[in-house]
Parts: sequence; structure tokens; C-alpha cells
Amino acid sequence: MVSAFLVLILAACGPKSALLDVPVPQPVVEETSVKNDSKPSEVIEKAPTPQAPKHPKASKPVGPDLSRVLKKAPQAFHSAMRTDWPTEEWVSAKAYTFNFQKMGNVKLRVFDGTWNQTIRQTIPLSREAAEAALELTHRTSGAVHASKCPLPRHAVVFFNEAGDPVASVNVCFSCSDIMVWPKYGSDALRSKKYADWEKMEEIHSHALSRWQLFFDGVGADSYQGK
Repeated sequence: MVSAFLVLILAACGPKSALLDVPVPQPVVEETSVKNDSKPSEVIEKAPTPQAPKHPKASKPVGPDLSRVLKKAPQAFHSAMRTDWPTEEWVSAKAYTFNFQKMGNVKLRVFDGTWNQTIRQTIPLSREAAEAALELTHRTSGAVHASKCPLPRHAVVFFNEAGDPVASVNVCFSCSDIMVWPKYGSDALRSKKYADWEKMEEIHSHALSRWQLFFDGVGADSYQGK
């Protein structure tokens, strides 16, 4: 009887103890993107929007004001006075300063088959500037012998495709001479040019002022000596 009674007691208590051992189920909470207000919200930094690269403003090309350099001369030689110079085809040109010294035993041209050894500046020219220099040379039909003591200090040299010099025009602002290499036209043409000296002087004076604008415009130094 006792044993049966104990079995009955254990049977009655068994389910209760089992209930004590089983954990109480908790409500399932789904994770959401909503953050707890008690914690500081995380700041999400946005990647900066890609910007187009900034390029420096294009600088204005340095050079002569060709509208002033090529201002029409008050008088001009007839077109028949022009000749095919340089006699060789040219593709580029450079401006030079040289002979920045007082009178002495010096080479008068920057190039006349060999180079002058006193070159001070070498300035590459644009095609437009080179053509302006050529036009000024044509306007005086090449050289102008204005004195007995020329000492050019500014020049333009024309080069062929191989980079060899094919011609040079050399300007002396002290004595107003213009010297070219090789010769411009025939001897008969040169004699005809000087037949009307008054006209020659006017054309020469105007061309010389344009040459001054040209060399100032390309950044050539001015000779300050005496």
C-alpha cells in the first residue's frame, strides 16, 4: 500500500517538476533597422560626389600684336619688287638676341652659314609670328643699308624640316640697318629699290617701327647699352 501510495505521489508531482524545468518561451523580436533611442544614432557619411577635374585657365599666347605689326605701310613697293625668299622651303622660325656689346670685331648676322657666338636669347615663334617676320622682310625687299656701322642685335632665323637654317633677317635698332642672308633678289632689283630714296626711307622707317613691335611682342630683350 505504501509503495502504491508513493507512486501516486510521484505521478502527481512529476508533471509539476517537469514544468519547472521547461524554460518559459520568450516572445520573438524581429530585428529591424529602427535603432534604440537610448543609444546615439550612427552617422553614415556619404561618399563625396565625384567632381570633374579642374583645369587651369588657358593662358593667352605670348606674342606680338600682329594687327599692329602688320599694319599697312603708308607706301609700299610694287609687288614685282618682291622675290621668292627664302629660296629654300622653311617650316619653322626662331627669334634671337645677340651682339649685346659695344662696337668691336663682331659677326654682324646671327647666322649666315655659321652661327654667331654671342647669342643671348632663343625664342621659338608661332607660324603666324614667323610669317609676320617674313612679311616685314618683303616690305623692304630685303636688306636696307642705312649706315656704315651696323651692329644688329635682333634677328629671325628660318629653318627647314631637317632643322637647318635657310635664311636670317637681322635688325639693328641703333643704326636702323636691316641685313638679310642669303641675298634678297638680284643686284638689279636692289638698285631699283634705292632709285627713289625718299620712298625707300618712308617704307624703311615704317618697317623698322613694326620690327620693334615684333621683337617687343615676342619677349626679346632690348639693348640698353650705348
